[in-house]
Amino acid sequence: MLQSIKNAPTFTISGNAGEAGVELDWSDGADQYVLSGARGNFSITVAQGFSGTLTPSLPGCGFYPTNITFTNVQSNKIGVNFAVAELASPQFQAWPTKGKFQQWPTG
Repeated sequence: MLQSIKNAPTFTISGNAGEAGVELDWSDGADQYVLSGARGNFSITVAQGFSGTLTPSLPGCGFYPTNITFTNVQSNKIGVNFAVAELASPQFQAWPTKGKFQQWPTG
């Protein structure tokens, strides 16, 4: 007898995104996301056999690694961690003027 997909085992992928409020995106047939908690911790649940990429994002920040790829997940994955660094501010500023943006160098 075939096991129903509805009853298929699930596994947890958990770790730390390096900062609170980091959006972690992945797809399991539909686009999914979760936000990291106050200390940067996150946890997602995936179906057995999940293959996909987990990608962190937070405006003004870069991450290492930039993403983590999983293939055929068959167990819980703990300690999936990202390091975060604030990106340098852009070298120009912009402001709206009559529906268009103007910019000038700041450096």
